[in-house]
Amino acid sequence: MQQAAQLLQAGKLVAFPTETVYGLGALALQPACLKRLYAAKRRPSNNPVIVHVHTAAQAQALCSNSPMQQQRFERLAALFWPGPLTLVCVKSPCVPIEATAGSAKVAVRISSHAIAQRLLQLVGQPLAAPSANASSRVSPTCAQHVLTTLAERIDAVIDAGPCAVGVESTVVDITTPTATLLRPGAIGQQQLSHALQQPVLQRQPPPAHQPQTADSPGLLGKHYAPNIAHITLANVQQMQQAWHNPNSAMLLQQSSAHTLQQQLGEPSAHIRLLHNYLPQRAQQLYACLHELEQLAPSRLLIEQELVQTNEQGLAAAIADRLRRACRQP
Repeated sequence: MQQAAQLLQAGKLVAFPTETVYGLGALALQPACLKRLYAAKRRPSNNPVIVHVHTAAQAQALCSNSPMQQQRFERLAALFWPGPLTLVCVKSPCVPIEATAGSAKVAVRISSHAIAQRLLQLVGQPLAAPSANASSRVSPTCAQHVLTTLAERIDAVIDAGPCAVGVESTVVDITTPTATLLRPGAIGQQQLSHALQQPVLQRQPPPAHQPQTADSPGLLGKHYAPNIAHITLANVQQMQQAWHNPNSAMLLQQSSAHTLQQQLGEPSAHIRLLHNYLPQRAQQLYACLHELEQLAPSRLLIEQELVQTNEQGLAAAIADRLRRACRQP
């Protein structure tokens, strides 16, 4: 931990675990460090980063909230921090535009992971920490996933095993007239609305191309995608047709796989199964996608039932990630 903190203080890049996914850390208030982070990830310059802090007071120092925004900030921070929630606020002058991609807003959060908290405490400064992967690829939920795409471009990774949540944080913009959920995560729209005692809007799915200036990370149209040429949502008939194709890969629920196996016998396609229980499904999601990518199939079929609309919490987060993995850039 001391070595990792010293590397970060010296302007280096260190990947570290959070409860959601592994983040790639760099000093958030130093433009040169942020530029190195963007280069390492090959991250588009119009995609802002989340700034991680150790305390709510540190987060507050990065924001210039109005009284209404401050009330929202305090309610959500009190209930969900530390935890998988990112708040988008009006940025204070101390936040460089390199952290916000030119936007007047900054995204901040406090992770509940003990390693992340200790590291931020040792560094003593806010850390930018987008997911520790090449831009638009599958997010990492263990150290080996980080090394798959960033091994030659970062200075260290802290290996603390798999992440507990498995999908990125919920992102909510508290600067809009009605608070707006920008990215679904483990904390759902209904929880946010209950906490604020007022409605929370759901942002429409992102366009295929990100807007010129985004107010939040995680708004790329195509994102979270394994490096497989053809990724499609599949119905039961399509999965039946691919069941005995060794060049195909499939991602489906345990219950669906059991039914298909009873009908068709053992598969020839590469399959990975997601647990029927949502928390375990979220934990498995990116690991399964990483494994399927390594098998290099010609196409990946994702069970359509995994991408239902009008879901809440983790179900909505999983559906969001899979929909966007299927989209063309």
